[in-house]
Amino acid sequence: MTQLALNMLNLGHVLAGGNMNAGDIKDKPEIQKAYELGKSIQ
Repeated sequence: MTQLALNMLNLGHVLAGGNMNAGDIKDKPEIQKAYELGKSIQ
C-alpha cells in the first residue's frame, strides 16, 4: 500500500530503538516526544 492509496499525510515520526521487552521504553525521552506529537495532531 502506498501513502496515496491510504490518503494519509505524514505529520512526523519518533524513533525509539532498543525496545525489545515490555517496559524497555519506561523513562525514555522518546515516549514523551511521541505523546507530544500525538497531541499536536488534529
